[in-house]
Amino acid sequence: MAAAVAAVLDRRCLRVPMCSVVALLAFVFTASSADNRMVEMSGTKTGGGDAGPRGSSQPLRLSDDPSCVDDIRKFCRNPNPSSMNDLVVLQCLQDNVPKGEEIKDECQHSMWIVKRKLSNDLRLSAAVGGLCHMDLQKIEECRNLDEKKSFIIPCLIDHLENVTDSKCKEFLNKMEAIVFSDYRLVYRFVESCESDILRLKCGRLVDDDAKKSIHNQGDTISCLAENLNSLNVPCQRQIFRVAELQSNDYHNDRQLFLACQDDREKFCANVHSGDGRTYRCLTTHKFDQSMSKKCREKLTLRQQLQRLDYKVNRGLTVACRVHIMSERCVDNLQRTPTGGMREARLSVILLCLENATRFGHQLDPECVSELVAVRKSLMEDFRLTPEIVSSCGMEIQEHCRNGLERGGRTIHCLMSVERNQLRNKVANAQTSPLTAACRSSLGMLIKEVDARENIDVDPVLQEACGSIVRTKCSTVRPGQGKVIDCLMNLVDQPNVMTEECKDRLMETQYFVSRDFELSPRFYRTCRNFFNPICNLEKVSNLTDAEKSDLLLCLYRNREKKGVAGACSDAVKQVMIDRAKSVDLDPAIETNCFDELSTYCSEKTEKNEEMDCLEENFKDLGEKCKEVVKKYVEEEDEVPELSQIFMKACEPILKDHCKEAMASGKDAEGDSLINCLIKFKTSSDMPAKCRAGIEHHQLITLKDISLSHDFKDACKDEVREHCSHVKTKYEVVSCLSEFVRNDTLLEISPRISVECKRQLKFELLQRSENIKFDPELQEKCSSDLKEHCDNITPGKSAQIMCLRKFQSQLEAECRRFVFKRERQEAIDPTTDFALMTRCKRMIKRYCENELSQPAAVFTCLQKHKNEDDFDKGCFNVIIQRQRIRALDVRLNPNLLRYCSFDINRHCDTEYKNAKAKDVDAEGVVIGCLRRKFAEKSLSELCRDHVGEMIKESALDYVQDVALAKACRKEIQVNCSGAAIVDRNDPDRGAVELCLKGLMMKSLISKKTDNPCWQEVIRVLAEDKTDIHVDPILYRACSIDLVHVCKGVSKGEGRQMSCLIDALNDKNVNLKPECRKALQDRVALWNKAVQVAPPESIAEMVDHVSSSPARNYLLTVIFAIIGIIFVGGLFCGRVTKRMARQVKDR
Repeated sequence: MAAAVAAVLDRRCLRVPMCSVVALLAFVFTASSADNRMVEMSGTKTGGGDAGPRGSSQPLRLSDDPSCVDDIRKFCRNPNPSSMNDLVVLQCLQDNVPKGEEIKDECQHSMWIVKRKLSNDLRLSAAVGGLCHMDLQKIEECRNLDEKKSFIIPCLIDHLENVTDSKCKEFLNKMEAIVFSDYRLVYRFVESCESDILRLKCGRLVDDDAKKSIHNQGDTISCLAENLNSLNVPCQRQIFRVAELQSNDYHNDRQLFLACQDDREKFCANVHSGDGRTYRCLTTHKFDQSMSKKCREKLTLRQQLQRLDYKVNRGLTVACRVHIMSERCVDNLQRTPTGGMREARLSVILLCLENATRFGHQLDPECVSELVAVRKSLMEDFRLTPEIVSSCGMEIQEHCRNGLERGGRTIHCLMSVERNQLRNKVANAQTSPLTAACRSSLGMLIKEVDARENIDVDPVLQEACGSIVRTKCSTVRPGQGKVIDCLMNLVDQPNVMTEECKDRLMETQYFVSRDFELSPRFYRTCRNFFNPICNLEKVSNLTDAEKSDLLLCLYRNREKKGVAGACSDAVKQVMIDRAKSVDLDPAIETNCFDELSTYCSEKTEKNEEMDCLEENFKDLGEKCKEVVKKYVEEEDEVPELSQIFMKACEPILKDHCKEAMASGKDAEGDSLINCLIKFKTSSDMPAKCRAGIEHHQLITLKDISLSHDFKDACKDEVREHCSHVKTKYEVVSCLSEFVRNDTLLEISPRISVECKRQLKFELLQRSENIKFDPELQEKCSSDLKEHCDNITPGKSAQIMCLRKFQSQLEAECRRFVFKRERQEAIDPTTDFALMTRCKRMIKRYCENELSQPAAVFTCLQKHKNEDDFDKGCFNVIIQRQRIRALDVRLNPNLLRYCSFDINRHCDTEYKNAKAKDVDAEGVVIGCLRRKFAEKSLSELCRDHVGEMIKESALDYVQDVALAKACRKEIQVNCSGAAIVDRNDPDRGAVELCLKGLMMKSLISKKTDNPCWQEVIRVLAEDKTDIHVDPILYRACSIDLVHVCKGVSKGEGRQMSCLIDALNDKNVNLKPECRKALQDRVALWNKAVQVAPPESIAEMVDHVSSSPARNYLLTVIFAIIGIIFVGGLFCGRVTKRMARQVKDR
């Protein structure tokens, strides 16, 4: 027999390049029919027939069988059935019977006999032995079978995926339809499943009862599949093998084929069978409302088998075969006791290929498409995941309508329950959370389907966000989580993002945020830096705190080679995503449950919980405080974490902080958040942005670790000098004391340059708003209410208000105000009002002085009277000069150059001032001014005191003693010249007014009024140096150059020169100078009349400045001469002595 078949193969096929398998089958079937007729005539069986003789009058070809002729004509639409061989008839009758109609029982019985004979036909085995010779040599299990047992064909079909010869594969595909129509024809199926079939009553095996069993052959396999978990292991493997082999063509799964006939015509009419295409098409429409229930159930059953054995999915197996092999996805599977390989669960393949993509391995588009379809099916139907069915049953029944919601809604329902645990507890809602097992199963499913990688795998999310994706993310290429990234960036835009999309997106993100491996772009681009940069081998088992540390580590090293670019962007995206909501940060959810319930139960709006925790930072438990601290630190370092904040600040970012946005630092080396802080008071700063910045500033005051830049720059200094304090504002005060003392004592700086720069920034912000100075705010609360209640905080307004009423403040408030003034006096660049209002003038006149902060104020003073000097800056300088006039400690240069003179002349006043630790109300400076008038100061001190006197001549408020002593006189008699509390300087009008009052004797004598003494002092100061009297100096400046050229200033020398010129008729002074000098001389004479000299020094001073100075000097010298001459003569007359006495 075999020789005959071989001859046919040689004659019909071997000479033809592509021999038709159909021709071979036709030959075999024809030969089979002829042999069967011979068998009938001889009354014997061939090939081990199973059904017994069919009668000598009955032909054995189906096309000639009277019981089948009508069905063939009806269902195969062939008027001449005899022209069809048995293979064609079998395929036709199996595939073309409409729903609701059946083949006659007698014909079905005949079909069974033919199929059984064909599967055991030795000639077919012989044909296969020749046609599939090469593949038989490779498949050991089939090669060793006895041809006479006719197991070769079922065995080859069982190993169909390993068959490579095209002719052999075509032949076996034709035979599949015969084999899989009856479980008893499947290789080793009966042997492995007999006991389970009998136990579960899934079918009959006795041939005598074949007529009854032929109607439910597919039901037997279906019944076993439905009870898969209770089958013995060999039978389970047989079910998997059957499902695998059926997966190529849905016709081979008779129960699915019959259940889905109408649905196939409805949904997949244009889909060609083969390679699982029909299965995939039907699965795509599984939850279509018009899909029949029976078809949906059969598809679900098949998908459940796929879950346990990926090969049941033919499309996936074929499309991804190369990648499954190259990635060694099944290499670690355990082997069966017989040495075979166990089935690979679908999850193993999904995670393996998912991991491959994270490592940058490219998958074929066909494989990617199949993976998306499989993942989508898992998200659509929770019943495909046995772990969820078993561990989440109670939750599904309680929260999710008992699983009636399909298309992915049940999965999202469970995700929503888990995500809302935190919110429910905060709101004290009585809801039961997911069990640990359910939570674990749900998380594993999200990981398997890689929910963040492609939105297409999540039908619920796709439906909720589809319109937004089409309009706002249309240019984003799917895959690698890019579409989800786009949606996450739109979460905080209410005009774009819908609540439905946001909720579904956050449900997915809740699980993704707990596993870095679910963030494909991050894992793929950054995995190579976990160990070399951050000392982490893997990220699968990290604690929540370690995850945050890893993100910060990578972000801080974002400029390093390799990290910059893709990894840096991915890190920032992960951090931004986690900051969208408090429940997306696992560490906060885990450690702050109780605090959220206690302090934040009324915070019903989303995104308010974090603000609530920050505001109650001091009262948080240690664990919660640590994670909130880390969160705020991240936000300080990466402001982009708050997309609402960034959106509100968009105009400022574009106009002022482009460089910081691009590189993390602006031109001055400040971070993005510090750049925003610098421009907080700009006129173009949006109100919402300003509020966000101030909120951040207030929060970071509570702990130094909350401010990354400051903490990083000053960590060594804090550890060495300020370890006893914790809050940021205390650390700032502590470090600023060291800077101040180092400056005053002129010792080597103990604070590093970078720390000093950060400290200066913090001090500058502290002076901007009293809210950023909690100590000052607390000490001055009552004074603020009394004096500054109507003043809006910000731009130093309230702080300047306190200074305005400094003498009226309570003791503690006044002490703290003075303390802040001392700090700003030492480093004027920490004075917010000065630095903001004088920014343009500093750039124009004093840019070179910024390296020496103390010189900035001196420079501005020098140029403040320039014609183009800014009025606002001028006013600030005047206010600061008034403050400095209160105490020598507020004028570092004066204190430095007059320290010797203070110790010599004003030691008592200085010690008393230091003991009180408040401003001395001008006492020490008043002492120095008196010594200036007495010409008792050293040269350097005299120059600095002279500058102060000159400034006070134009602004009487800077003469603290005069303003205090003459308050009443000024208010009553000089109201036209000045108001005591006016902001603008009086330009010397008040001093002139007071001097005029003295000329008119309207100021009472010194015994009655201290104002009299102060005016006398001012007159004495004027006589000492013309430069301290700006009005007189301005009038006589030209004459001073011409008349007194070469006369050095100081000690009244230039003033004496001008007075001599006034008395010299040969010298022509300018009229304005002459008039001014005459007025001054008259004042000095008046002063002498009302206050005669009390010492020789005062008398000499009065004489030297008198218009009759020459006359007086002549008289004085004449008197002295007369006395001297008289003494020469009179002395010898009155003191005559004997020579003897003299010679003793």
